[in-house]
Amino acid sequence: CNKFPVTDLCVGKNSSNEKSPPKKSADDVTFGVSTIASEVVLSPKKCPHVMHTTSGSHFSLPLLSGRLPECSLTCEADNQVPMMFDGRVRRILRIWTAAWSVACFVCSLFTLTTFLVDLSRFAYPVRPILYLAFCYLAISLVFMIGVVGEDGFACGAYGSTPTILVTQGGENVGCSALAVVHYFFFMASCAWWLVLCLAWFLAANLKWGAESIAALSPYFHAMCWGGPAILSVTVLVTNSVDGDVFTGICSVGNLNPKALVYFFFTPIVVSLGERQIELPRFLPL
Repeated sequence: CNKFPVTDLCVGKNSSNEKSPPKKSADDVTFGVSTIASEVVLSPKKCPHVMHTTSGSHFSLPLLSGRLPECSLTCEADNQVPMMFDGRVRRILRIWTAAWSVACFVCSLFTLTTFLVDLSRFAYPVRPILYLAFCYLAISLVFMIGVVGEDGFACGAYGSTPTILVTQGGENVGCSALAVVHYFFFMASCAWWLVLCLAWFLAANLKWGAESIAALSPYFHAMCWGGPAILSVTVLVTNSVDGDVFTGICSVGNLNPKALVYFFFTPIVVSLGERQIELPRFLPL
């Protein structure tokens, strides 16, 4: 709380003064519900001037009571704008992200190289690991680009002031590209995890051979690549992309809880539920 200014904390024109209001007697005080309700209606929330955007109508800031149109969060640290973490914590987060993205890139590249040296040795049920490694290789590249680009993708000057704001929608082409690549390969990796578990179940429990499982590979590829592709196009059409000030990338659902539920949690829960229902159908085979 010591970061907030002592005065001038209110947004907009200061209509108050330092003098205390005149005292009222008990007979002058009223507590009418209609008066309180009218005050709430007549005082709508407004976006602060430094957070106001002029780039497009797809900018909005979620609040508990609704969304604030033409508004976005600032990208500055707490030492400039008291909102989230300070510069030191953000640097630690960037270093942490960079370290894990490089580690993921190295492990994924090693796995891909191991498979590609002799691809015929790695048939089903272990073949989905190859596609998993490829997905995580792309995801790690996205995070590495975000760290190197700093705030060039997740933030930009979209208002009438020099304040740097969080990117939303398709305003930044680079931001949209990173978000689509990240979302597509993340969803594809989740789908290939399910395929890997299903292939192991068929091989270990139901004693299916590698050829029998490989016969289902066209359906596996259609589900694991086609489903995420359709969802990625939907994300772009609905302008559900926004920036992440902590990692420097753009993704889905950072400032839009509904997009996070619809495009992340719902597909994962539905796919897991479908697999739990479909698995017993293979038991009589």
